[in-house]
Amino acid sequence: MIILGTIFGYLSYKNWQTIAIFNTSFLGAYGIVRSLAVFIGNFPDEINMNKFHKVEGNSDYVYIVVYFVMIIILSILGAYY
Repeated sequence: MIILGTIFGYLSYKNWQTIAIFNTSFLGAYGIVRSLAVFIGNFPDEINMNKFHKVEGNSDYVYIVVYFVMIIILSILGAYY
């Protein structure tokens, strides 16, 4: 654990600009998708997410996948541009 912490600490120290770009692109993509979900609807509630999988016959998984894919695509676009 100490060895991995040292290795990743060194890598993050050397590549902090790249890590900052990817972090801000992901947070920006989440913010955009979350704000659009206010108007579109069916965005999963983060607080009650642990109860979500216990509901039988829940068809909201489609919305989760669509929102997740939107976040990933916007993150990639944000990091690239």
